[in-house]
Amino acid sequence: MSKFLFVSSYDLRRNTSGNIRTVALMNCLHDNGHVVHCIFVPSDHSSDKNIYENLVKVDKLFAYPQKEIICINQSLGEKKMNEDSFKESIRSWAIQMYMKFSVYDVYEIPLLNLRKNDLNDLDETYDYIVSSAEPRSSHSFAKKIIKLKKYRAKWILYWGDPMTNDVASTKLFKKREENEERRLITGADISVYTNPCAVSYMKKKYPDLAFKIDWIPTTDFKKIQEEKSKGDLNKIGYFGDYRQIYRNIYPFYQACCENNYNTIIIGGADKELESTKTITVYGRKSRNEINKFEKDCGILMVLENISKSGNCIQVPGKLYHYGLTYKYILVITESHNIAKEYEKYNRFIFVPNNKDIIAEAIKNIQAGKYSRMNLLPVKEFEYDNIAKQFFNVINGR
Repeated sequence: MSKFLFVSSYDLRRNTSGNIRTVALMNCLHDNGHVVHCIFVPSDHSSDKNIYENLVKVDKLFAYPQKEIICINQSLGEKKMNEDSFKESIRSWAIQMYMKFSVYDVYEIPLLNLRKNDLNDLDETYDYIVSSAEPRSSHSFAKKIIKLKKYRAKWILYWGDPMTNDVASTKLFKKREENEERRLITGADISVYTNPCAVSYMKKKYPDLAFKIDWIPTTDFKKIQEEKSKGDLNKIGYFGDYRQIYRNIYPFYQACCENNYNTIIIGGADKELESTKTITVYGRKSRNEINKFEKDCGILMVLENISKSGNCIQVPGKLYHYGLTYKYILVITESHNIAKEYEKYNRFIFVPNNKDIIAEAIKNIQAGKYSRMNLLPVKEFEYDNIAKQFFNVINGR
């Protein structure tokens, strides 16, 4: 079997879709007999118990010194009582200036001081090094590690979304992002995405690098997949962030309000929705808490990101996670791309982001009009199959 080093510039103990994707893949490989090590950058934020319990299953876990990231968090607004406010404001200004000219993210800043001595605990050899975005600075972190340690391992870029089609991508840095994206893919052995839409986009964008571009589905933790509850069809759940710049939840919310659908919404927002007699709204919660709410719901909702170009190639991780349940899955789309690729599974109900169409779809689900829908987990997304798919992809099979 092979030895993997996973690299992340983020705190993998926190509850994010990207972390679930990364940690679940590490667990898959570990359970299939591979040796898995991981280096990440911890923060002073509280960790999610469910994700942490899965993270520590790997063979070795390394943390890049915590003091650096604590300093960054404080300068972004977490005040330290005994620190001079002038120094704090200078540090904050310096970070803001740096970020104005970087194609990466704030999590790259602690890595600027990375030295070989910081990596002494890592093994001297690995077969594969996997840098997992988000955040995208994980790839920069891996590049530095490979250079400092002089590793000869295969380098795999594992992306949530393409760099130049990420929700965080800006027009101001478009050309610089394209140049950096090309450099990364050229320097790595293979670039792996989470959906076929991204692969088509990337192969057209970089035809000379098409041979390095592939994808695998996202999976979830094995224990989650063992839950076989079908839930209550009269309970609808949306469990994810819905910041207005990224996702338009309002047509769904209005459909549920006007039709008195029993709904629960949990997630981070820049403008939080109001609870009603039939709709309960919470801010972000832990993975274990969300799992309990999901268990009760018979209909789970997936909301596609808003596309700046109108040609969305970003598939929410929850489409894969919910594809492993026994429940109805309502996917609200912003383009035709996702439906075109995933209708073949007969597992998802795709509707455009229109209040009346959403309301009608929910009504039809509750009335039993989707009796021919496959309500079994999608085999290709299953935990036990992902390790084999990933290993085949990174070895060109």
